[in-house]
Amino acid sequence: MYKLGIFLLATLLSANTQKVSDIAKDIQHKETLLKKTHEEKNQLNSRLSSLGEAIR
Repeated sequence: MYKLGIFLLATLLSANTQKVSDIAKDIQHKETLLKKTHEEKNQLNSRLSSLGEAIR
C-alpha cells in the first residue's frame, strides 16, 4: 500500500510538472508573438511616417 501511495504521489507530481512546463512554453510563445506584432507595428508606423514626409 505504501509503494502504491508513493507511486501515485510521484505520478501526480510528474503530471503537475509537465502541466507547468506546458504553461511556461505557451506563455513564452505568446510573448514571442506579441514581440513580433510590436516590431511589425513599429515598422508600419515608420513606413507611414516616411510616406507622409514624401507626400509633403
